[in-house]
Amino acid sequence: MKNKFIKDLAVGVALSLAIFSCADKFEETPLPTGQTLVEVAVANDNFDILAAALTKTGLVTSLNNPNSGTFTVFAPTDAAFINYWNSIRGAGHTEQNVLDTIANLKPTGVSNPTIAALAGVLNYHIVSSKIPSSEITGKAVFATLQGARLTISKQGSNVILNANNAGAGAGNGANVTVVDVNALNGVIHSIDKVLIPVSVATIGNTLGFAVSYTTNPPTVTAGTTAGNNYDILSAAIRKTGLAPTLLPNRSPLPDFTVFAPNDAAFVDYLNAIDPSITTEGQALTAINALTELTNPKLSEVTEILKYHVVAGRVVSTDLTASLSVTTLLTGKNFTISTLGPPVTLTDAASADATVVNANILTNAGVVHGIGAVLNPNP
Repeated sequence: MKNKFIKDLAVGVALSLAIFSCADKFEETPLPTGQTLVEVAVANDNFDILAAALTKTGLVTSLNNPNSGTFTVFAPTDAAFINYWNSIRGAGHTEQNVLDTIANLKPTGVSNPTIAALAGVLNYHIVSSKIPSSEITGKAVFATLQGARLTISKQGSNVILNANNAGAGAGNGANVTVVDVNALNGVIHSIDKVLIPVSVATIGNTLGFAVSYTTNPPTVTAGTTAGNNYDILSAAIRKTGLAPTLLPNRSPLPDFTVFAPNDAAFVDYLNAIDPSITTEGQALTAINALTELTNPKLSEVTEILKYHVVAGRVVSTDLTASLSVTTLLTGKNFTISTLGPPVTLTDAASADATVVNANILTNAGVVHGIGAVLNPNP
């Protein structure tokens, strides 16, 4: 028994020595080195206002912490922020004016913007993954920290956000001016405007129709929005049963692109078939009365509508001359004839339609207003 005890003790000591010997060889993983996104912004003279805004809103907490994940920041320059401030508070601001205003922003009340509103704007510039410029090869859509979708396109060597449809000061679109300012926890791309988050939920909101899935079959409302330039299209979408396709009962909603004939275009289309139709009201009556016995037939209008819809998000920067555009009408495409401006589309009958209002962005699709109804049949 004693010999066994001594033997077991010897084995235990040997194992302990082996473990300690291995432990001596363990090496602690070195901590990552380099500047965080916040530190990069603070060190860059072009991002003074951005750094101040991140600090005031508290977003520095995650962006300054390598353990919070990786991010892409589309960073407005100081000049972009000054233009934005001029657009919301009146002209004449300097960099110091903006910095002083940010320092004195209040959570609620008369503050313009409030801290929460500024945080929302900043979050629309941030994506929770690292997107180097080498991965921006065409078009892509990302959900931002704010929740709204951001479209990134590339034309030649130029990277463009939301098709740069913003206009002056601030808006939904911007150009990327400097790429790949790398940081420990992500990458910064400099942009020339402050982006305003896209607030329109769906193409249904833009075109004036809605789908409720609280009933079976779903209830579709359409064609009743005062002042909507797409009332006839909206009524046609409801009548043909296309609404649940465009706004399915799922989350997140898929993107569709609608090349949307305006009311005048639909009146012209119906007038060519029935010269007695000369007004929007008469056109709406005709659309709501469609059957397989009317002229045009309900099935014909259904095909026409599908011919105006493209699966996915297509903004103007995705278009190229002579591009054949695949539609929801199987086997039927139309062609981008000219990039303009304006962009011109040519249908299967060789007739042209001009894009009169491009890049109407929503968070579930894009609408391009056009001035004629496209014909899918040669």
